[in-house]
Amino acid sequence: MKKEKLSIVIVGFNEESVIQHSLESVLHFFRGKKIPYEIIFVDDGSTDNTLSIVKQIYAKEPCLKIISNKRNHGKGYVVKQGILYATGEVIIVTDADLAYPIEQIESFIKQSKTHPVVVGTRIHPLSLYLVNYTSFRLLFMRHLSSRIFNFYVKMLFHINNTDTQCGLKVMRCDVAKFLASRFQIKGFSYDVELFLIAKKHHIPIFEMPVQVRQSCLDSKVVVRKQALKMFMEILKIKWNDFKGVYR
Repeated sequence: MKKEKLSIVIVGFNEESVIQHSLESVLHFFRGKKIPYEIIFVDDGSTDNTLSIVKQIYAKEPCLKIISNKRNHGKGYVVKQGILYATGEVIIVTDADLAYPIEQIESFIKQSKTHPVVVGTRIHPLSLYLVNYTSFRLLFMRHLSSRIFNFYVKMLFHINNTDTQCGLKVMRCDVAKFLASRFQIKGFSYDVELFLIAKKHHIPIFEMPVQVRQSCLDSKVVVRKQALKMFMEILKIKWNDFKGVYR
């Protein structure tokens, strides 16, 4: 039986401190699996050495593909780019710092054979965290803001999924492209659109526990800085929903 091709979509902005290790980890993991795959890195207008590091790896790894934006747009914008560019039957979306170690992806791929959308949830009883002790306070703040955000989303859209913002998602290609083509939000709240569009079109979403390597000190997402922006994005999604944009 022919093995399905995988597309691993990784997006990043100013990730020079982690991107080489992350890409090499993904390459090393899949190299021995005898599975057809491609890695799509979408650079969101980085101003550091991220792009040059990725290009050096690209010179040796033909399975790596690069999309480069001249300016920063936002996570939703570049995730949409990566998904629409992907050619695999199964599309994996994960974070540039590999906060969700790639080794757990096999269980997600297995579930994708019977579920069109498989997402991680960080509050599953079986989810595990690897955290530096200096990051406890920041981790607590991020967890608290995440719970408030998800409550806000649930009240506005009646979405029952437990963690809309987990960065690990595995989708069947046709479903992923259907969802991504309807994204309107360019920022971090694009995930909420994904869940809302899936709900509108009766696309089931299967939740899985995840292993999380949490490095709050190095995170590009500053809780207080992003919170207001994300809440405003949610109001925009609500307005789009009212206008029937997602039907």
